[in-house]
Amino acid sequence: MTQETIDKLPLLLSPSDLIKMGFTRGMVYNTILTSKDAGVVKIGSKRMVQRDELIKWLDKQQIGADVDCGKLQTKTR
Repeated sequence: MTQETIDKLPLLLSPSDLIKMGFTRGMVYNTILTSKDAGVVKIGSKRMVQRDELIKWLDKQQIGADVDCGKLQTKTR
């Protein structure tokens, strides 16, 4: 995902936005929206995810990966 693609996303992502991005319904409702670190905000009865916080959270979720989603560059060791 390029920085330009990320910048085109809305600042607040709805659960349906996340599903359109490729996350399963279970991942959205059971993992992302219940995480304290994914940038979830509650507006009325709706839960939304802050785009930039989601990118940071995704970077932290990597297991053995060498790609930094937020910086969009390959890490060197």
